[in-house]
Amino acid sequence: MKLLSSIILLGFLMVTSCAPVKELTVVNETKMNSFLETNNIANIKQLVVNDFATYKKLGKEEFLKIPKVFFFNKEGFSIEYLNPEKRCSQEPLVFLKNFDKNKIYSVDKNVKLDDFIKSFRPANAASTFKKNENTELYVFVNWGSFAKKINEDSINLVKNKKDGVEIYLINIEPQASWNLTEAQIKSLNL
Repeated sequence: MKLLSSIILLGFLMVTSCAPVKELTVVNETKMNSFLETNNIANIKQLVVNDFATYKKLGKEEFLKIPKVFFFNKEGFSIEYLNPEKRCSQEPLVFLKNFDKNKIYSVDKNVKLDDFIKSFRPANAASTFKKNENTELYVFVNWGSFAKKINEDSINLVKNKKDGVEIYLINIEPQASWNLTEAQIKSLNL
């Protein structure tokens, strides 16, 4: 059953990511930093999923997708920017490039930044999340080293950052810091 769920998760990632993925592995801070340095975005703030239990919960909620971008306004509400008819589009990048702090966007008041951020922790000391009164838009971008093509879209988002915008990369791969048991590793089909 666990093998089947892992296969389904990888298959789901392959279908929803619009690009081939390589095998999912456990990653650590060094591997993540190496990938980001290779793409000239090493100074970006990084978050990771808190722990294995949270990872499984997020997987059930279909959160662990690439590409997946979350936008929150300065009040802490999720901004609804996606056109459900478009897939594998540049929509998040276009939204970010055209973001205007004076424009009123449709928000989902049921999805709050304070609740969203509880599932993650900083990948390193420099990545601590903190609300800032000068920030108009918080952007969270899922990424993983297993989806090379998709990460190009994430990298473009980071490189097109504007003033008043905070961007965090959320690595959605299993983390070495979770100290996974053999049973947990098996359940992930690693």
